[in-house]
Amino acid sequence: SVDKKTGKVQSIFKVYDDKGKLAGKIVKTFPTPGEKYNPICSGCEGRRKNQPKIGIVFFWDFVPAKGKPRKWVDGKILNPDDGKVYGSEAELSEDGTKLDVYGYIRILIKIGGTSTWLRPTAAELEGV
Repeated sequence: SVDKKTGKVQSIFKVYDDKGKLAGKIVKTFPTPGEKYNPICSGCEGRRKNQPKIGIVFFWDFVPAKGKPRKWVDGKILNPDDGKVYGSEAELSEDGTKLDVYGYIRILIKIGGTSTWLRPTAAELEGV
């Protein structure tokens, strides 16, 4: 995940198959100077409350979209900074180098925003 404002890598996620559904967890963070390295998710609820952000499953229950082989829908995504959970969809680029993740709230329509996740480099994966 890359910070939209600074362009710097914020964290690395492991996205994986969990019994036919797409899931993901945080495996590494790149804190800014002065930021605590592995803060906990104090705003989370249930089993995620007070879990360290590194290792937390924050992306779950995505199912393949019908007729779209690189798209998953009906998932949930957690913002570990505030504990809020949003509906989400994800789509992998044709070359497999980026995943566009759309998090939303549903009122009458879906309102939200998209983040683009890039495959990490070997240097970024060091120590993972």
